[in-house]
Amino acid sequence: MSQALPSIVTQWLERISNRDAIGAADCFTEDAVYHYAIPHPPVTGRDGIRGMFSGQATMYKRISWEITESAVCGDRVWMERLDRFFTHDGREIAIECAGVVELEGGLISEVRDYVDLHTWEERNKS
Repeated sequence: MSQALPSIVTQWLERISNRDAIGAADCFTEDAVYHYAIPHPPVTGRDGIRGMFSGQATMYKRISWEITESAVCGDRVWMERLDRFFTHDGREIAIECAGVVELEGGLISEVRDYVDLHTWEERNKS
């Protein structure tokens, strides 16, 4: 079941790390759905996803999403990540994340990211 990450997923993660919102969104289908932190409502469509990534690129000086474990089966990818966000005042905010990525036609059609929102809010307070 496990194999190398599909190239589109690798490209997406690299573009996130480069704070390239346009390039990151281009990895998605036009009608993609991104559940960025369940239970928040999902972001829908490539334009909406681009806007979400643009907000992150503006809010943080640096972003690094590190894959700690992954598995691939057909058009589905499971990842455990450590998402790190570095603020303009030098703080690092990290959150553990489990994500499921669905692929369609060589692009990302859906992402479901699961994080502990309480932990994120606590770490984000300082």
